[in-house]
Amino acid sequence: MAYAKEKPVSRVVMVCIDRMSVGDLAAAADLPHFRFFLEHGAVALLNTNTGGSRNSENAYATIGAGARALATGAGYTAFNANEVYNKAPAWEEFQWRTGLTAPEGSIVHLKISKLISDNDALPYPVQVGLIGDALNAEGLATCVLGNQDWEGEKRRQAVTIAMDSYGIVDYGDVGASTLRSNVEFPGGRCTDYNRLVNLFDRFYNHAAFTVIELGDWARLDEVAGEVLPEARETHRSRILAEMDRFLGELFRRLDLKQDMVILVSPTPPREGIKAGDFLTPVAFIGRGVLPGLAASPSTRRAGIILNTDLAPTVLTFLGCKPPENLAGSPVTFTLHKDGLDYLSSLNDQLVTRHNLRVPVIQTYMFFQIIIVLASVACIIGREFQLASRLRLRFLLLVTMSFPLACLLVSILPFRGAAVVVLETLALLFLVSGLAGMMRTGSPLFPLAFLSLATATIIIIDLMLGAPLQKHSMLGYDPLGGARFYGLGNEYMGVLVGAAIFGCGILLTLFWQQPERRHTFWVTGPIFALCLYSIAAPGVGANLGGAITAAFAFMVSLLGFAGVRFRPLVVVAVVASIPLVVGILAMTDLLRGAQQSHIGRAVSLILGGGGLPAALEIIQRKLAMNLKLIKYTIWSKVFMVSLGGLAILFYRPLGRMQSFRAKFPFLYTAFVAITVASIVALIFNDSGIVAAATTMVFGILPLLYLFLDPNI
Repeated sequence: MAYAKEKPVSRVVMVCIDRMSVGDLAAAADLPHFRFFLEHGAVALLNTNTGGSRNSENAYATIGAGARALATGAGYTAFNANEVYNKAPAWEEFQWRTGLTAPEGSIVHLKISKLISDNDALPYPVQVGLIGDALNAEGLATCVLGNQDWEGEKRRQAVTIAMDSYGIVDYGDVGASTLRSNVEFPGGRCTDYNRLVNLFDRFYNHAAFTVIELGDWARLDEVAGEVLPEARETHRSRILAEMDRFLGELFRRLDLKQDMVILVSPTPPREGIKAGDFLTPVAFIGRGVLPGLAASPSTRRAGIILNTDLAPTVLTFLGCKPPENLAGSPVTFTLHKDGLDYLSSLNDQLVTRHNLRVPVIQTYMFFQIIIVLASVACIIGREFQLASRLRLRFLLLVTMSFPLACLLVSILPFRGAAVVVLETLALLFLVSGLAGMMRTGSPLFPLAFLSLATATIIIIDLMLGAPLQKHSMLGYDPLGGARFYGLGNEYMGVLVGAAIFGCGILLTLFWQQPERRHTFWVTGPIFALCLYSIAAPGVGANLGGAITAAFAFMVSLLGFAGVRFRPLVVVAVVASIPLVVGILAMTDLLRGAQQSHIGRAVSLILGGGGLPAALEIIQRKLAMNLKLIKYTIWSKVFMVSLGGLAILFYRPLGRMQSFRAKFPFLYTAFVAITVASIVALIFNDSGIVAAATTMVFGILPLLYLFLDPNI
């Protein structure tokens, strides 16, 4: 805690308009100062994930900590040091709670102890008050102005953005004096913008980082369901006009060649949360900002950043080196015309696919379970005529076609949810129909087409920056925030399974030489390309996938070559995995600011985190995996697939032995895919997802072949 502050050379002003949507910001674009901001600044969608639920307390604390933080039940409780709390000055309460004396004119957070203890319990490092600590260490001061107080409840969560780890903000005013009486406004009190301007002038020469809470928008959101639409629009228009005038006053006082203004909505509006619209707008203007879109190495997507990117952005702009353990990265800017229109369109697509994702995938999973169970029953009972009447073999092709159809639909123009579903169904039956037409040449041709086409399209997509995965219902979801770039675990599993089975079927169709050991020269380059696509930091950037692929491809190569898995061979295969991981990690470490999450994790461990940091990462991934296994349908799909495969190894009697003798390469492929699914389950944070999708080209092709009585 440093009290000797320097006069700032540059300033960052963060204006918080909580619960504002992208559409709300677009509505403000007609006002002069908002328009100036949007025409000369950069905009992005903000991922609003926190360490708990998506509420304002958690969201503001997350911005201040630079990590997904938890503040529910604690974030609001901040006061001016001289403000009355429990019939005494807040600084007295703060003193007995912390043992610290608050400086005159400061702001204190009375629940700093709870904030620290709650976040210490999270399975990853969270430094409450990180921005304040980093700025104080450089002799720079912080300031917070305004509040979100509502119906007698103090809502001063903006303090958690700028405070230090002792719960102190150097300057500011978050008290009732920043409000004025207004009988025409919900709650009877609204922001006093003139007062905020005067306060900003008072602290202008003192604070390098100022957070300004414009709380009226959030107050109106509190009563959104109680106000008639016409009245609500009247209130919205008045609030936007007052905020616009306030922005104009800020711009007149700041030097945008030296300073930066960040306009952010930390939390989505309530209606947005109900509708699955979790991304909020954030905008930047000032030194170094290009008009267009904001981006971040955390997401590698122009127009999407994380709330954890704001802390390193503020610190870097003010000349402070961000701590190495930060989850986010400083924001970058790219030129783009009509950035807000682009964001509105992008947000519509992301929300639509987010809302479609669960019902579509669940329907597919249920369908797959039914088809697998029906096929196994027909095979065991030798009911091949019944299977033919039910068109089970074609339905198996349909099921195998789903991952490819979900990729290809991303090429088509976006026209809404209903059209996306219809296009997906059309592509699904088109792809499976094309595959079915190939069976006249050989029963293996449909499977060869599906596996090789799927693997090829996934690899091409990855080499191009994964544009299809980013918009696929089976790809990763920016609203969920688990992954934003590279290869998601859904398609990682599909790629590994499709590549192994595709190589097995290629060898079955075209390998004529008696010497199996030379198969390496056919399958080796294919597996090497797949492994590079999965593992390379600038391509797939999937560490768990790299481990899965390295292990499974090694098993496949040796199996195809006819090598028997003696203990020494098994040890050699297992020992090769750390080598792959080490090469991947060191390569990513050398990428500097462009490191993926893999490199940042290794930097954290090597930079002083050591074994505890590694254990925290492992614990977090295990917790995610256990949660998915317990609560999602992926686990049921995997267990049905694995169970069906186990049954076919023993029933009908002699069938698997006959298949192994006739199709040794395919048998090896099925064994390797089963191994891959188990390795994927162990080494991925959503391993059950990868395990289930790996089996798409494991159990389904085997059922397709076994339903042919001539095979």
